[in-house]
Amino acid sequence: MFNRIVFIFVLLATSLLGCAATNQTQQVTTSPADSFWQQLSLHCGMQYQGVMVSNDAVDADFAKATMLARFERCSADEIRVPFWVGNDKSRTWVFTREGDTIEFRHEHRHSDGSFDEVTGYGGFGEATGVDGQLNFPADAQTKAVFNATGLTVSLVNVWTVESSAEQFVYQLARPNRFFRVEFDSNSGTPLPSE
Repeated sequence: MFNRIVFIFVLLATSLLGCAATNQTQQVTTSPADSFWQQLSLHCGMQYQGVMVSNDAVDADFAKATMLARFERCSADEIRVPFWVGNDKSRTWVFTREGDTIEFRHEHRHSDGSFDEVTGYGGFGEATGVDGQLNFPADAQTKAVFNATGLTVSLVNVWTVESSAEQFVYQLARPNRFFRVEFDSNSGTPLPSE
């Protein structure tokens, strides 16, 4: 009888240890870059109308215009989002992923397709502690662009991008400047087929 009790005890203990080991191996941590990229990728093939929630006077024309974020081109390492403001289709947000690094750039083009002199600015993602959100402080490339074009007030820009199943948010902040547009994913529409 004693041997049977010992056998059952050993069998039970082994089973419990096996369950504990299984639970430990199933705990997978997701890096901020992974989380952000997964959330951003949810929007591929969609377009959303934006609402300006900031109220800086300098943005009055933006607030009156129809703003669209169009998740047109998505690959494993790049997501391109044209940002249309009224009839102005000159802006594209470009997200590039390399390992655990997310790079965010603003691409500005003239109507003939040539680059504007103020283009290619942005930075590299920094975790904020919020799932699906990264801050992109102005990097050296950005500071060179802004210095060369006389936009020195923008040297301390920080862009914040939030992405979830419910919304996509673009924000710019610096001292005495705040710009924020929110796009509701629930009211999005698929991009037309080409």
